[in-house]
Amino acid sequence: MTKGGMHGGTHMAQGSPTSGLDPSDRVACKVQEWGAGAAAWLTRAALEMGRCLFIIFVAIITSTTMIEWWPMLVAPLMAKNRG
Repeated sequence: MTKGGMHGGTHMAQGSPTSGLDPSDRVACKVQEWGAGAAAWLTRAALEMGRCLFIIFVAIITSTTMIEWWPMLVAPLMAKNRG
C-alpha cells in the first residue's frame, strides 16, 4: 500500500512539468517520500522481527520445559498402559 502511494507520488511529480517545481524541490520531495516509505518499512520489519523472536523465545522455553517435564508426564501414562 505504501509502495503504491510512493510510486504514485513520484509519477505525479515527473509527469507534470507545469507544476512549477524546480529540480531541487522535486528531489527534496522524492527524498521525503522515500524516507517516509523506508521508515514505514523498517517499522514493519522491526515488528515482524520482534514477533518472530518472541515466538522463537516462547518455543525454546516451552520445549526446554517439556523436555524437563516429559518423563514425569509420560511415566504415569506408560505405567497405566502397561497395567
